[in-house]
Amino acid sequence: MNLLLIFPILIPTLFLLLALRITPTASPINQASSPQLAAITPTKTPQVLSASTTAPTPSPSPTQEATPIPTIYPAELPPPITNNASDILITAINQYRFDHNLALLNTNSAICQAATTRASEAASNFSHDQFYQHLQQGDFNSIGYTQIGENLWQGPGSSQDIISNWSTSDGHRQNLEGDWTMGCGAQNGDTIVYLFAK
Repeated sequence: MNLLLIFPILIPTLFLLLALRITPTASPINQASSPQLAAITPTKTPQVLSASTTAPTPSPSPTQEATPIPTIYPAELPPPITNNASDILITAINQYRFDHNLALLNTNSAICQAATTRASEAASNFSHDQFYQHLQQGDFNSIGYTQIGENLWQGPGSSQDIISNWSTSDGHRQNLEGDWTMGCGAQNGDTIVYLFAK
């Protein structure tokens, strides 16, 4: 068999195989943007340009801008797991904070225990006096805080009523909107105490 007859067939076949390639993209893959194979058309034989002839300037290829990934926020917070005052109030406060683009509060047993103690005290003496005494004595150190705040409520009202009233009072609103990381509320009769900490 004559190699001169096979050579003209091998060279175009190799070029065709090298031309078939798909390059990955940085954008997410979906059916609308998945890579497609383009039809391969033969190219003309390269021409030798004389010194006086200039090569055409290639036009810049369009660049694909990366599509930003949207941040997804829940439409609403999940309902409380139980019907106790602490869960209902933390859900309402976190909904208020969510609506105002603030970080949501976590809770832990130490801050909830301190809130329970304060609710018992505030039921008999509705003031922040004992809260300040606890601070001076270091009673809240087990919470692991650098700052702590307290909101009080006494009387009937839903969690939405309480939040609505607190949001119209400067000091209470500052606690609602503060740079806190944790919080917990407790109820004793018609008295509610909510502690905020970070």
